[in-house]
Amino acid sequence: MSSRLETVLSLADENPDEPMPQIMAGNELLNAGEPARALAYLDRYVALLPGGDVGAAYRMKGRAHHLLGESEAAQLAFGSGLASALAHGHGDLAQAIREEMQGA
Repeated sequence: MSSRLETVLSLADENPDEPMPQIMAGNELLNAGEPARALAYLDRYVALLPGGDVGAAYRMKGRAHHLLGESEAAQLAFGSGLASALAHGHGDLAQAIREEMQGA
């Protein structure tokens, strides 16, 4: 495990009620090829921001589920991400999610 990943995970675990470390940990784990572990942090991030601007987190959740072979869960996550992106005026993110939905 890289020292960066260890640092981010430590920060997230020490601050479970802070959203930013959670999404950072989820992203780092996803990039490290650990999608199942990434989902726990991404789920926590989304739970901490009900109704918030969480499109990017749902996009990562979609990727994680896709990597785990969970097609239905991936599509649901991408759909939630698309809705959040559109609700918060993130057209570029919405388009990127649409493209990933087609490939998942």
